[in-house]
Amino acid sequence: MNDDAREILSIIEQFWRALDALEADKARALTSPDMMIIDAFAPFQWAGANSFDRWVEALWAYCTKHDFSMNHTTLRAPSRFTLAGDQAYVVCPAMMATARGDELMSQQGVIVTTLRSVDGTWRITALVWAGQ
Repeated sequence: MNDDAREILSIIEQFWRALDALEADKARALTSPDMMIIDAFAPFQWAGANSFDRWVEALWAYCTKHDFSMNHTTLRAPSRFTLAGDQAYVVCPAMMATARGDELMSQQGVIVTTLRSVDGTWRITALVWAGQ
């Protein structure tokens, strides 16, 4: 694995650790301004200006509405990793664990992440969660 691949995987991991810790500013710092997100709750797609902030706001509201008190994302080794110049495409099997009251729940799925290197810095450009 080369340095770019290690950095890319580290950024994806840092992004999810920040979100799990409710540290949106840290997660945002790892994204591109034109990030696109597809997730499993309405309106399902966020793109354009402030897409990350709009998604996080909707995510927190969704968690509050459904009484989710914690979230933990476990990423597995990528099932696909493609690096093409300044673009990367990464598919990671994942498990999302949440708590609702005393009940622990988990969902298996995959997280697809694309990244772009701008001036030598990798940033997340798209994120898709597909639960199974």
